[in-house]
Amino acid sequence: MIRLTRSRLERAREIRDEWRRHALATAPADRPAAERAVRRLYRLDGRPPPPFVWTDSPAGALQAIWDLSDDHREARGDGLLGDVLRRRPLPSAAWRYEHSLGRRGGLGRRQGGDLGPVLASSPVRMGPITRDRLLMPPNDWGVPPFGPVAAIPLRQRFGPEFEGLLFDFGKQCNTGQFDAPGIGSDFVYRELGLVTLRPGYAERLDLLATCARSTGPWWPYPGVCVMTERPVRFEVAPAPPGRGHGWMVLHCLDGPALAWRDGFAVHAWYGALVPERYTAGDLTAEDWLNEPNAELRRLIAEQMGYARLLDDLKAEKIASDEYGTLWRLLVRRSDDEEVVLVDVVNSTLEPDGSRRRYVLRVPPDQRVPRDAIGWTFGLPPGAYQPAEMT
Repeated sequence: MIRLTRSRLERAREIRDEWRRHALATAPADRPAAERAVRRLYRLDGRPPPPFVWTDSPAGALQAIWDLSDDHREARGDGLLGDVLRRRPLPSAAWRYEHSLGRRGGLGRRQGGDLGPVLASSPVRMGPITRDRLLMPPNDWGVPPFGPVAAIPLRQRFGPEFEGLLFDFGKQCNTGQFDAPGIGSDFVYRELGLVTLRPGYAERLDLLATCARSTGPWWPYPGVCVMTERPVRFEVAPAPPGRGHGWMVLHCLDGPALAWRDGFAVHAWYGALVPERYTAGDLTAEDWLNEPNAELRRLIAEQMGYARLLDDLKAEKIASDEYGTLWRLLVRRSDDEEVVLVDVVNSTLEPDGSRRRYVLRVPPDQRVPRDAIGWTFGLPPGAYQPAEMT
C-alpha cells in the first residue's frame, strides 16, 4: 500500500493545478502542436496523416462534419483511433486490476490481475480515501464534460435533420482541453510511480496530453480531421453541495459561462443550463413562476430583486409595524413553499435624500415584521433592537 507523504500530496496538487489551467484555457489554440500530435496518432494507428479543417466552435465543427462527403461521415465506424477515443484513464485501469484480483481470490493474488491494454505491471495498491486525497480534494478538481454541456445548445441551434449526426458527433469526439482533468489524473498516477505503462500507451498518453494543452475538441475521420479552437470564455464555480464531490460546474450569472469567438455559447447557473435571457438581465416575474428548478427560481429572484418580484406579483399583507411590512405572494408554483417577504425602508437617508428599500425573503411561518427582520440577522423572536445594530 502507498504511503501518502507530504511531498507526494504537494506534487499531486501541482499536477492538478497545471491541468486545471489547461482545462480552462481561453488562449487561441496552438495549431502546430495539435496537428503534430494528431498526425502522430494517425501514424500509430497505421493511417496516413490527414488534412485539417479548423473551426471556431463546436457549432462550426458540426457544420463542417455535416458538409463532409457521405464517404467521410460513414467511415467513422471503421475503428479509427479507437484506442484513443475509448481509452481507460489510469485510475480506472488500476481499479479494474484490483477488482479482477478480488474476483479471482487467492489464485488472482498469485497469478496477478487483468493488466488490460494500458498497464505493463501491477499498480501500487491504494484505498479509496488515499485515491481521493491524490485526485479529488473538495472543490479542487474536474470540469464539466463536453458532451452534456454542448448537446442541448447544439440541438437548439441546428434543425432536426442534424439529430442523427449529433449522436455520431459525440461518439467520434476527442474532447481536447475538456479531457485535461483525466489527463491530469493519469499524470498523477504516472509521475508518482503508481503505475507502469505499456510503451505504446505511454506515447499515446503524451500525444493526448499535447492535444489537451493545445486545442479544443477534435473529430478524427479517415480523410480529414476537424479541429476546434478553444473558447474565449470559460467560467466555473464549485458544484453546489450534493452535486459532485470536488467538481467544478459551469456558472456565470451575467453572461455566457462558455463562449466561442463565433458566438456559440452556453449559459449556465451552477451547472444548470439556462436560456440566454436569464444572464442578459431580461428576467421577468413570469420566468420566476415558470421555472421548474427550485434553485434556479431562487437565483432568478435574487437577480431580479425581491422588491421587483413583490411589485410585479399579487401579494397579501400579513402584518405591519414600525419596522416594516410582511407580505405573502399569492401567486407561486404548486410545488414551492409559501413565499413570505419582509419589506423594510432604511431609516437612514441616502446622500440624495432618498431612503433605501430592502425586500428580503423570510421563512413562511414569520408573522411579525420585527421578528422577521431579526431572523435575517440570526436573532430569535423579540431580540431585534435596531438601536443596538451597527
